[in-house]
Amino acid sequence: MTKTILLFSHDPGGTNVIAPLVMPFKKKGYKVLVYGKGPSLMKYSEFSVQAINIDQEVKENSLQDYLLFIKKLNPDYIITGTSGNDFTERYIWKVSRACNIPSMAILDQWMNNGIRFSRYDIKGTLS
Repeated sequence: MTKTILLFSHDPGGTNVIAPLVMPFKKKGYKVLVYGKGPSLMKYSEFSVQAINIDQEVKENSLQDYLLFIKKLNPDYIITGTSGNDFTERYIWKVSRACNIPSMAILDQWMNNGIRFSRYDIKGTLS
């Protein structure tokens, strides 16, 4: 049975660390689902990686909608980038934990980690 890996990023830096994973995973026999949002979509094209805009699949930016999305895809693993100003990765991490799907986030740089992993956004709004 083929295992499925969901890859997601929002920011260009996250895309820089996620996009290079696509081909090695495919060569290992994994089914790779690549999703992006915002600035990452243009960045994926620079890597010749076809990414699906997650906003086409998830209409409301809520935990419940991400839960439905992840359950529909039913990936075996999830790997994301990190963002400071967008909650998509955070929602995906929470949903993966609730669904017992192993997940990890790859840091593209060592700055703003408090913002990236806080329950608050850059403006101090609770997620």
